[in-house]
Amino acid sequence: GLVSAGVRMVNCGSLIADQRIKIEGKPGSLWVSDSEVTNQQFLEFLESSAEDKPSWWTLEPREDGSYRSAAYLRLESNADLPFADASLIDAMLFCNWLSDQEGLEACYQIDDPENYESIWMKHVASGFRLPSPREWSMISGTLPRSNASMDLIAWTQENSQSEMRTAKSRIPNRNGLSDTFGSVWEWTVTGAHVWYKSRAKSSQLRGGGFKNGRKAIRTSIKFFGAVDGVRLKYARQHKYGFRVVRNGTAY
Repeated sequence: GLVSAGVRMVNCGSLIADQRIKIEGKPGSLWVSDSEVTNQQFLEFLESSAEDKPSWWTLEPREDGSYRSAAYLRLESNADLPFADASLIDAMLFCNWLSDQEGLEACYQIDDPENYESIWMKHVASGFRLPSPREWSMISGTLPRSNASMDLIAWTQENSQSEMRTAKSRIPNRNGLSDTFGSVWEWTVTGAHVWYKSRAKSSQLRGGGFKNGRKAIRTSIKFFGAVDGVRLKYARQHKYGFRVVRNGTAY
């Protein structure tokens, strides 16, 4: 079903959902966005009246009197590309905003909105969240053995020429999901205490990206997102993205 910001959700079944994460006390079907969140979708969040937005998002006045920052123009001019500059915090703030847009309870409880020193995940909340590593492994599908077949489903270093490509421009997997491999690395997280005093709890990046070769893109490949000593919650490179999931019954 289609939800706010044009995010389209696909029902991937009840057996896939992480049984530790429940809605209304019972395991539910796992709904997954059919692609990674795009620049246009993330821009709708940034332009909204939401109080909690990424700290890097500022609208400084330009010489022509407008308030379109360089970041805004980059997202606007590449609307159909996956949002590829997401920190873990950016992804969770988007999930909470999307939940609010749909009238659902936010999954991430942020105790200190200014410094993000403690973040909890409410396992019984009905809103949108990031997939757990286990869920991601199950929804991502399997990779074909031949290079030609892999090029049909994933943007890799070989067929993208190391350039970002339009979201959903490869063949989706059997679950109806596009770009689970290649394109951009996707944030996953599990555990009740997602973040505490600058330490990530079980956060991983999965799936590989458009700058990775075919051999480097495997379901088992995990990347933990530490970047030159920068605290993980703020780690941001032009290859980190995410998709959203939700436990539920129907749309």
